[in-house]
Amino acid sequence: MAFESYSEEHSLKAVVWQQGVMLSQLGHKSLAQKVLRDAVERQSTCHEAWQGLGEVLQAQGQSEAAVDCFLTALELEASSPVLPFSIIPREL
Repeated sequence: MAFESYSEEHSLKAVVWQQGVMLSQLGHKSLAQKVLRDAVERQSTCHEAWQGLGEVLQAQGQSEAAVDCFLTALELEASSPVLPFSIIPREL
C-alpha cells in the first residue's frame, strides 16, 4: 500500500514537470517557466523540476537564475533516495 501511494505521488510530480518540459520543447517558454516554477513551489525536492526550470531559464537568456536551478537540481539528485523510506514496511 505504501508503494502504491508513492507511485501515485511520483506520477503526479512527473506529470507536472514533464508538462513544463514539453511546453518548452514546443516553444512556449514563458508558460513552461510558469508551470515549472509552480512545480518547484509545490514540490521543492523534485530535482527534475529544478533541472527543467534551469533549462527553460537558460533558453530565455537568464543564465544566473539557470545556474542556481541547476545547482539545486544537482544537490537534490545527489541526496535523493531511489525510493522513499516511507515505503519500507515498519514492524514494531
